[in-house]
Amino acid sequence: MLPITELRATIPFYLARHPELPIWFVFIAAILGNMVPNIIILWCLPQLTEWLHEHAAPRINSTVLWLHDVFVENNRMQLLYLLVILLTGLGQGVLYQYNISNFIWYLAVLIVIPLWSYIMYLVAHKAYQAAIEEKSIIHWFYAKVSAQHSDKFYRWGGLALILIVGIPIPGTGSWTGSLLAFLFNIPMGKALFYIFLGIVMAACIVTALSTGVLNSLGVI
Repeated sequence: MLPITELRATIPFYLARHPELPIWFVFIAAILGNMVPNIIILWCLPQLTEWLHEHAAPRINSTVLWLHDVFVENNRMQLLYLLVILLTGLGQGVLYQYNISNFIWYLAVLIVIPLWSYIMYLVAHKAYQAAIEEKSIIHWFYAKVSAQHSDKFYRWGGLALILIVGIPIPGTGSWTGSLLAFLFNIPMGKALFYIFLGIVMAACIVTALSTGVLNSLGVI
């Protein structure tokens, strides 16, 4: 049910941790669990988007412009850098307290935290541009996602949605499919049908790969 990982992590995890469970049970449970968020997303996204545009976006824009004036216009970027360093140190301390292995700790320090900081910088930059243009970062995000996939939808239609959901690679999945179905005004019934077919396709691929690897390792 979680974004990004979805069933591509659920199926191998449960097959490895609970080999006593039948494969068909894990397969069906993963599909059903992956369908639940899409029903909620497609039902709530229109109302949520309208609320974000009318109420949240103006407040976000005013806050972004205020932060820009405080830190950038007044040459106080060193305070922002200090805040980032303090938060980074706090995150490292939390990881250390949980007795995480040295490999994971160094991975978080050297890769995850800097990468997350860079992503936040990009988000802040786009949010500032949107605030200047009196738009919201939601507009930017929707436009970016729509531009990436518009050619696929105009060429392949529903098949494109099935493939986007069904091919288990980074950037795809049912959450992405639900967002694209909303952006391209696909009726909810059709969208859920296409997403369901994509989830079944992804479950077949992930189950086949997982059972093959785990069988070779003697886990199942």
